[in-house]
Amino acid sequence: MKYEYFFGSRWRQDLCAYLEKNNVSYKILDEVDNVPRFMKFSVWSNHNECESILSDLYKLTGLRPWVQAHYSEKDFSTAELLTIRPQSIKICIENIDESFRYDCCWSYMADKIEIHKANHEEQIGTIMIKKEPSTTTKTAFWGPDDGGTIIFADKKVFDLVQKENLKGIFFQDILLKNRKISEKVFQMLADHTIQHEDIVLGRGEREQTCPMCGKKQYALPDAYQLHLRDALVYHEIDFFSTERIFGDGIAQPIYLISQRFYQLLKQNKLTAQVNFVPVILE
Repeated sequence: MKYEYFFGSRWRQDLCAYLEKNNVSYKILDEVDNVPRFMKFSVWSNHNECESILSDLYKLTGLRPWVQAHYSEKDFSTAELLTIRPQSIKICIENIDESFRYDCCWSYMADKIEIHKANHEEQIGTIMIKKEPSTTTKTAFWGPDDGGTIIFADKKVFDLVQKENLKGIFFQDILLKNRKISEKVFQMLADHTIQHEDIVLGRGEREQTCPMCGKKQYALPDAYQLHLRDALVYHEIDFFSTERIFGDGIAQPIYLISQRFYQLLKQNKLTAQVNFVPVILE
């Protein structure tokens, strides 16, 4: 695994000179009358002077990088568990008020408009979607367009889970706007929930406390990698969710799959537009 520290900046000649001196490539993004305006560049963790370069760049620009982890195939293939999250967030939920209950609600005014917020949600009904996503592409998993971590899967995934007798997974029907049940898309849910105390914290999470109920939740840094206390159950079933304790805003779960499930998805070419991250068991 290696980390990429990505920067975007206004073009500066002194910055270009510093990057060239330290063998860091950059790209000009915009020019007006042949005069550069913006630039982007990345510093990689395997650069011999990575730490000192990052320190110098902060002093020079005041910018904090966006960090992305790049895992090797060995990292993916040797992990007992991997987190899973669809990158395609195309599904619009039509019946939010019917399918979810919200707790610890509050509101504030912005430009004379009252904005309503909530810290916690619980699914209480079947989800209705505005439109089925295309199932003729390589994408077999989707997320909601509101930023939540719900996982929707197509029938190829449903059939694979049944055929291979994968454990800990159940599927909930999805309603269409005409109240008919979709035959193409399902919500994928976990039988087993990983409890708060089984999660090893201290990996850059920012702890927040709900001012209404006192529950804790954790905003996650870039390139976050989940650490868990090892347990026998992680070697026996194929799909898990954590408690709803993650995120900045409404607390969300993280979903995880077994190595067996991951390999089956790969073999059946069902991993397009899905983000997997190896989990560390301690």
